Amino acid sequence: MIKYLVVGLLLIAGLAGHAPAMSPASSLGAASAQFERTSAGITTRVDIQIQRWSTIARVGLTLRQDRDLCVAAVCREAPLISGSSWQEVRPADVVIHRSLASAAAHVVIPLHDDVSGADLSVRVDVVWTATAPARCDTVRDAVECARPASANGEMTIGASRLIPGQKNLDGWIAQRDRREADPSSVR
Repeated sequence: MIKYLVVGLLLIAGLAGHAPAMSPASSLGAASAQFERTSAGITTRVDIQIQRWSTIARVGLTLRQDRDLCVAAVCREAPLISGSSWQEVRPADVVIHRSLASAAAHVVIPLHDDVSGADLSVRVDVVWTATAPARCDTVRDAVECARPASANGEMTIGASRLIPGQKNLDGWIAQRDRREADPSSVR
């Protein structure tokens, strides 16, 4: 149930704020996944979201990397990288299949690291594959559908592989189709 709430909020957030102008029949597709990897005392957490309209696409990336730091038997997480970014990309960089069977993002996202103050270029390669049928609901003037999906992802900064070919079974692919008014109902 919480996953559906998150997907719904993702769709609503995509329509609010600075969303591009849309014709009444245009659709919004979205996909999301989270990845976590721990290796050699370093934990990397990545949240990736994509949004696609007919003429525009955006990719959201949140990245946090921490090292376990232990001094005199007292351990804490010391941040190595921390940042979040939404980037407008070419529509060809983000693909969402109309039936929500699959989605993909292959793009480089600029990310400001709040820890070092550096601007990083993060290569994002994620492919979503639906794992169950779509569930659809009518909300106001639109039909919203969402499908659970597995996500295979790889994220790198230069030669550093943050998430090397990791799979997450808790991803989502979603779409919101606006319905046009029936011309025969207008008098």
